[in-house]
Amino acid sequence: MTDQIVPPALPAPPANAGEAQNRLDALTADKAWSEKLLSGDAATTKEFHDLATMVADGGDHVERALAGNLPDVPDSKIKTMNGTVAMLRELGIRDEVIRQTLEDHEVTQAEYDATLAWQTRAMKDQFWVKAYLEGDPDAARQMMLATIVLSSTVKREAA
Repeated sequence: MTDQIVPPALPAPPANAGEAQNRLDALTADKAWSEKLLSGDAATTKEFHDLATMVADGGDHVERALAGNLPDVPDSKIKTMNGTVAMLRELGIRDEVIRQTLEDHEVTQAEYDATLAWQTRAMKDQFWVKAYLEGDPDAARQMMLATIVLSSTVKREAA
């Protein structure tokens, strides 16, 4: 019987700038890794440069806005997206919905029609309207979700 030394599995490469920043933060907190970097270890230096480049590039605007990773000089589009993310999260909107909103996700005609019908009913319900106008968080979230759907492009049906 021979004992084989199995090297530890390498972590999966980061999928986006946020993951790259998290990995870089963890590595720089590791004293041994930092010493290897400062001593010029080639593999460590390459890993550092790869991660730093990924963080600097930051991915697309949607990824940057969701991660809160603004460039040093953000353009108006990413600043608006970042503000939208903050507002929608404050209302309790899930990140999947926020991503779809920022990516101009199309809705089906059925989704649009059902949302319009819900909104029409809700606006006729005096108790719901009162709650909405008084700042009820559930009502605010519901209205924002309806607004997102009703302001989305409706998918064209195949002829």
